[in-house]
Amino acid sequence: MWTTDFFTTEVWTATGLRTMYVLFFIHLRTRRVVLGGLSASPDDAWMRQAARNVTGAIGQLETARYLIRDRASKFTAGFDPIMTVAGIKPVKLPP
Repeated sequence: MWTTDFFTTEVWTATGLRTMYVLFFIHLRTRRVVLGGLSASPDDAWMRQAARNVTGAIGQLETARYLIRDRASKFTAGFDPIMTVAGIKPVKLPP
């Protein structure tokens, strides 16, 4: 069983200080952490690609069956279907 969430960090760029969103996954039994990616604006296209990256042929979640996540708006409509196609059932935490 895995869980996923975001944290933010401030990063200095050529245009100044920017907030970056870091998507991460944690395997609950082993506490193994997988970086899903980071983005200044995690939109639907980015979230779908991140989901494909971690569930693909060489993805880190290839043996996952469940993925616990919150209901944050950053988890766009395109994220859960990719997990489902990969055989991973998204489990949303109650509000």
